[in-house]
Amino acid sequence: MVRKKKRNKKPDGKQKTLRWHYGFYAGIQIEFGEESDQLDFRQEVILGTEPVRSDMIIIKKEPGRPIQKNIGRIFRRYNIIEYKSPDHSLTIADFYKVCAYAFLYKSLGKNKVMIEDMTISLFCSHYPRKLVKHLRKIWNFTFEKQSEGIYIVKGSVIPIQIILLHLLPQEENIWLSSLTNRMEDITTAEKLAEAYEPHVNEPLYRQVMDLIVEANEKMFSREVKDMSEALAKIFEEVWKDRVDEMKRKAVREGRQEGIREGRQEGIREGRQEGICEGLQSVLMEVLGELGPVSIKLYRRISDQKDTETLKQWSRFAATAKSIEDFEKKISV
Repeated sequence: MVRKKKRNKKPDGKQKTLRWHYGFYAGIQIEFGEESDQLDFRQEVILGTEPVRSDMIIIKKEPGRPIQKNIGRIFRRYNIIEYKSPDHSLTIADFYKVCAYAFLYKSLGKNKVMIEDMTISLFCSHYPRKLVKHLRKIWNFTFEKQSEGIYIVKGSVIPIQIILLHLLPQEENIWLSSLTNRMEDITTAEKLAEAYEPHVNEPLYRQVMDLIVEANEKMFSREVKDMSEALAKIFEEVWKDRVDEMKRKAVREGRQEGIREGRQEGIREGRQEGICEGLQSVLMEVLGELGPVSIKLYRRISDQKDTETLKQWSRFAATAKSIEDFEKKISV
């Protein structure tokens, strides 16, 4: 399957790529918890001899054993998964494409796949109003709400469910329901921190958590001073990766050039806030070359709104030999 890359704006206005599908792959495996041992998760599955790929196929290892997790109760042996990122809607064309994938997998797969052993699950973040209207009018399908965020499509040869990620209950689906770039509630971030803390060294959890923080960077940055210690620690870990990225950018563009760009960006905004944000961003880039930035230092910089002070700190950072040296100069 050929998929367009999903892009969000960086703070500097340039495009950045968010790997939503990789976050989804990790999140859905986490959601099934202990039942994931009963399932075989296969990503980007080639459906036959031709290069046509489904987002994911989940195969039950024990066909007769039911899945208790809310998003998997419909599952049979072979389960075709389609995921749409927060910036994209589930369209009529997507529906027929996924149905085609299912029939191709049945007819071209190496194993004997029976149609009665298949299901289709469509995961998205927006209610597919046009698709629902189309299916009701053309196919006389009906829709039954199974539980919060989960709707069963009645009348199809292959059982189909539509899962609205933003409506899934957080208490049961904290990871998939948090796959958004519009997180506004710090309470949700706190719940994520609680769920993540016992699993900080597990790759699947790190993969989805990194994506969520990156996708909602403005919210996490804005609310950083109100974070709990657990969330602050997690944000600091993820932020270290962002600092490393800034470090490479600062090396390429040069420290002084970066300072000028930060100042100019703020001036173009025509607001004092814009000037501060530009200077703070560039200061973080310069510090990134010196080493990891602690959450304490990050807070000190983000709380500073005086442009002359930020300019002075930028000059300190340009001549500092280490993070510790810089902290001494600004009395952290």
